[in-house]
Amino acid sequence: MTSRLTTDDELIAYCANGAERVGTALTQGDPDVLTEVLTAVLGSRSAMLGTYATWTAHTVHFLAGRMNPEDLTAWMRFERDVVVSERNGLDRARAERVLAMLADPEALVAELTELVRAGRPDQARSRWHEIDAANLAAHQHRRDVLTSWWSDVYEAWGASGLSELMTALGEAPGWRDFLVASLSAPIEEQVRDFAYILTVGNYGSATIVEHEDRFELRYNVCGSCGLQELAGRFEGPDGYARTTTELPCFDSGDPATTVYRTHQAMLHAVAAIDVVSQPYPVINCDGPGGRQGCRFTFFKNGTPAEYFERVGRTPPSGI
Repeated sequence: MTSRLTTDDELIAYCANGAERVGTALTQGDPDVLTEVLTAVLGSRSAMLGTYATWTAHTVHFLAGRMNPEDLTAWMRFERDVVVSERNGLDRARAERVLAMLADPEALVAELTELVRAGRPDQARSRWHEIDAANLAAHQHRRDVLTSWWSDVYEAWGASGLSELMTALGEAPGWRDFLVASLSAPIEEQVRDFAYILTVGNYGSATIVEHEDRFELRYNVCGSCGLQELAGRFEGPDGYARTTTELPCFDSGDPATTVYRTHQAMLHAVAAIDVVSQPYPVINCDGPGGRQGCRFTFFKNGTPAEYFERVGRTPPSGI
């Protein structure tokens, strides 16, 4: 490689997850460092919960345009919430911890920092584990509620209905703002920031390799559909749907794509090409339903034409 943009140590640091970052800060015992780390981690976790909530709201809005109130009411099944809550262990105590975090994250950061200042790091660590477990339960709950709605859309209207919904998500101003802001940064910062979202905000684990022409981020276990697969969320009578219609933007070569995973092509490829003229980033899932991880590729000098063509888009001239 002629000239690298990052070092191996930097790439390893990019992939540290939330528990590792907070654990290291607690071990260091510096209250200022802990404040900075906790603020960033809790901010990323809250943002991911907000993304799920926004996508769910867009889904309900989409349904309101297709259904009369009586039919839509029938879709708001009480058992949906019960099943999802029980599956993910979101009991009252954990829900209250998450609500407190969302209402006043600064107070939570101050609480843990003061425990460290007072020489009680073990108590701070125990408190963090409680918060982290509650956050994970809330993350999985919102992810699964969203997936259940998408499953219902697919079962009612098939690939065309799901495609229409995903197109609406890709056209949302917030998503477009994210794409524009992300592509305005140098590529090594894009990789760093995206890895933070995946490992901290989305509870995944990753490794990154820099090549001559690209960065390759390997999502060893995805915090969303990967964990859903491992937990059997698409199996049994309460399992969510897999798409069976062979559309390039849906299946990515996998005949058992989950409804959750269909957003990747529509938002990260189709919408990204329309907004910023390239996929962001290129995503390939490996193994049935992504059980073996996903690959996120950031090309240094232009995305190859094949990644435009596989979602029915024409690459810019010169590629």
